[in-house]
Amino acid sequence: MSRKWERMVEKNRKTANKRRLKQGQERISYSGTEEVEVFRGRSWILPLVLILFAAAYALAFYGYYDQDTSFWITVACYGLLGLFLFAFRRPILRIGRNRISSRRFAGDKWLEPGEIDEIILSPRTAVIQLKEKRVRWIFTRFLHRMPIGDLSARLREYAARHGVKLTEQSK
Repeated sequence: MSRKWERMVEKNRKTANKRRLKQGQERISYSGTEEVEVFRGRSWILPLVLILFAAAYALAFYGYYDQDTSFWITVACYGLLGLFLFAFRRPILRIGRNRISSRRFAGDKWLEPGEIDEIILSPRTAVIQLKEKRVRWIFTRFLHRMPIGDLSARLREYAARHGVKLTEQSK
C-alpha cells in the first residue's frame, strides 16, 4: 500500500475504535506491517580489537599511570565498549515480501527490488549488489556470523519472486 493509503486506513481505524469503545464493542486490530524474516549475525572483529587495545594499553602503561584513576577509567571504557558492541550491535538482514533491510551506520536502510542490481550467493557469503554507486551489502559466515544457508534460500525466493538477477558461485 502507498503511505498515503496506510495513513488513511490508520486514521479510520482509530476513529472506528473510538466509536466501538464507546459502544462497548471489541476494538479492531490491524497491523499494517508486512511479515519480515530476520537474520541476525554477530560482529566480533571490532569488539575484539577494542578489548585487545584495552589490554595492550593497560599492559604498556601500567607502571607509568597505575595511580591515575583516569587511566583505569579509559581501560575499562574500551573494554566495556567492546563488550557492548559484541552484545548489542549485531548485523541484521530483514527480508520482507517486497523489501530488504539492513542495519547500516546511520540506521536501517530499506531496498525495493528495483534498487537491487544482482544477488550473488556462495557457500560462505551473500552479496547484494545495489544499482546506485555500485554499493554492495556483504554478509559472511566468518566475519558476520550469519546463517548463510538459510539466508541464501530466502534470497533465492526473493530473487525469483521479483525477477532480480541471481548468481550462484561455488568454491
